[in-house]
Amino acid sequence: MATLIPEFLPAKSPQGERDLARTLKRLPEDWIVYHEPDIQGRRPDFVILAPELGVLVIEVKDWKMSTIHSLDPQHVERRPSRNPEGVREKNPLNQVRGYWQLVVDKCKSDRFGRELVVTDGDWKGRLCFPVGDLVVFTGISTALVDKSPHAEAWKSILKGEKSVLSDERNAWDTLESEALAAELKRFFRPFDMRQRFTAHRIDVLRWVLFPESRMDVILRRNRADHEQIIEVLDARQEQHARSLSAAVTAFSPATPDRARRSCSSPAPVISPSPTPGKRRSCFATTRSSRNGSERALLIVRV
Repeated sequence: MATLIPEFLPAKSPQGERDLARTLKRLPEDWIVYHEPDIQGRRPDFVILAPELGVLVIEVKDWKMSTIHSLDPQHVERRPSRNPEGVREKNPLNQVRGYWQLVVDKCKSDRFGRELVVTDGDWKGRLCFPVGDLVVFTGISTALVDKSPHAEAWKSILKGEKSVLSDERNAWDTLESEALAAELKRFFRPFDMRQRFTAHRIDVLRWVLFPESRMDVILRRNRADHEQIIEVLDARQEQHARSLSAAVTAFSPATPDRARRSCSSPAPVISPSPTPGKRRSCFATTRSSRNGSERALLIVRV
């Protein structure tokens, strides 16, 4: 089962998103699925990190075919019953394409993310793994499109290899984990990857895109070169943290020194693994002196 972050969608989430989240959780266990992550102020519905494949950005639309008044390559005008004057929206294919471009731009501008950018050859300036995009229409079937007066416009503008209608989407619910992964594989932009989308590169991408998964850069002060080590939360820990975000007053990466400054409670407790010569795991936590809630959490592996 894939890791869905957060584990449970907000109650206000559209039904189509909740249904798709349940389906995506059936992907292989090393896949990570984010719901509405904040990427430079924008929130795509889903971002999937798939080992060996890359990143897939998904936008979900619960539109009804009967509400569509007109469409062109740039915009779709809908007239839902609650807003008869009409709503003019960006073409969702362009919208989701803009999301994955944010992923590319963020990696290029981040000093750690630049590790993920190809520096020479035909793919110079591109990420070293595919970033795909997909729009899922959960309320519009192939039959409804065919019967619509906008059928020709829909097929020329919105139908294609980057969109899925409800009948195809519903068929995913019958697939086992590996078959579902194979079905989604076709939406990743393929190219000859010289560098695989390894677990390390996934961690780097999570560091760059999702601050809630970030641990502070740790300076090993016993090293003359002060080598900087990046660590990110394990996906399950991150899932738990985001799922509890409403109940926890603050959750912020912190160094022990910063944690001491932020609370009037005793200094954080740091418990390293006692095994000498091994990779050490340390856990540090502080509590607010006012209400006992968690104020900082540090999980460091050095």
